[in-house]
Amino acid sequence: MLTWADLNIAGASDKEIEELREFQEKVYKAVDEQVKEWEIETNEQGDRANSYLYCNQTICPECGYKVPLSPSWIIGKGTMTVALLKDNGKDGFDIEIKSGVTAKEMKEADEKATIVTGNMHCPHCKKQCQFQL
Repeated sequence: MLTWADLNIAGASDKEIEELREFQEKVYKAVDEQVKEWEIETNEQGDRANSYLYCNQTICPECGYKVPLSPSWIIGKGTMTVALLKDNGKDGFDIEIKSGVTAKEMKEADEKATIVTGNMHCPHCKKQCQFQL
């Protein structure tokens, strides 16, 4: 795909690049209209998702909880946005996104990493476990 892009985009003329942009805009608008029609990606207040976060998880060998793995729970420094792990009381964590937090909350989110230099830290049982891919 990179080779194709190198040959067909990087080496394209200004006219070809403009045609590509127009095509991309046409596809974006068509998908956007379909999403609106199906009423997906929208919550009860009418807010639409504009991005998604993804992280792997593993089972803590000490307590059996599902632990989402992240070297930091800071999402956006400019927007002061963090992810907060909330123990679901059963077998894992829900993740809450919070924007406009304080500098102290940003520091705390960074310090609550669940994966650091090859070790997993379980927020449930507070144990450090060696993690291997």
